[in-house]
Amino acid sequence: VVVPLYYCTFTLASVIGAAIVYDEFACMGLDDALMFSGGILAAIIGVWLLGGGRRPEASAECDTGSAAALPLAEALDAVRETTRDKLDGIRETTRDKLDKLPGSPGASWREAPSWREPRSSR
Repeated sequence: VVVPLYYCTFTLASVIGAAIVYDEFACMGLDDALMFSGGILAAIIGVWLLGGGRRPEASAECDTGSAAALPLAEALDAVRETTRDKLDGIRETTRDKLDKLPGSPGASWREAPSWREPRSSR
């Protein structure tokens, strides 16, 4: 309901704003004005028929405590775990590569001074 309402409101506001700023309707005859108004009305009715004319059905899927929401929560947990595992692998690979760089601080790259640390004043 929000998107069709937003579309229609934005369309009307754009037409009205352009008409004020650019004085678009100054040279428009009666037949042009009727055709233009009919086009705007047809667009609004079309949006209403496509999206705004139906009412959302109340369902148990919207309830977060329902059984239907559990598979989604389990799927999100699985994605989080997989992502966490992948990030851990990337961190390990990065540490290994940094330790092998020439001039590496040795045991761990964490022991090196960070570029984020403020420099001492002279």
